[in-house]
Amino acid sequence: MITPVEIRSKEFTSGIAGYKKSEVDEFIQLIASEYDSLYRQNIALNDKVNMLSQAVKEYKEIESALHDTIATAHNIAAEVETTARLKAEN
Repeated sequence: MITPVEIRSKEFTSGIAGYKKSEVDEFIQLIASEYDSLYRQNIALNDKVNMLSQAVKEYKEIESALHDTIATAHNIAAEVETTARLKAEN
């Protein structure tokens, strides 16, 4: 990916009927400024995506632990019910 510094430092060769250097330089500065802003925003958004992905991973781990806990609670409840029935029959 091209960086804002590379845009600002780009040099062009001049031709016979070339563009006005001042206009090209001014336009390059405008592009570099806009690109710099977008470049920084992209970095910030990528950081946020990584942070949110990590949070989702942690929440999925918690969800899995809760499912395991619920399954264990159901098994214990079934065992308690079976034990109570056996005691009641005796």
